Amino acid sequence: MDSITSASSSPAQKDIILPELMTEFMVDMTCEGCVNAVKNKLLTVDGVKEVEVDLSNQVVRVLGFSPVKTMADALEQTGRKARLIGQGNPEGLFLQRSALVIEDEASCLKLQWG
Repeated sequence: MDSITSASSSPAQKDIILPELMTEFMVDMTCEGCVNAVKNKLLTVDGVKEVEVDLSNQVVRVLGFSPVKTMADALEQTGRKARLIGQGNPEGLFLQRSALVIEDEASCLKLQWG
């Protein structure tokens, strides 16, 4: 798992290593314009590495080490309501997604081959 050293200039905080986390928000979005506004705003936040938006489910996933409050404030600055869904290790989320894909593929094979 990657870690990022804080950019703070305070001597007491200089050597603090912050882990990268995957943070998920439910965000009111209705169109691609909303998606672009959300992505562009979040990518300006210190500590945000990647942003993934699922418009149909109104879910925004953010990879990085920025505090939740900072990201939530940025989302609300776009004029949209945002609610934290969860936060965790991105590797664990990847494994959960992989398991779902395998499960879906197994279901498809069952349907095809009876």
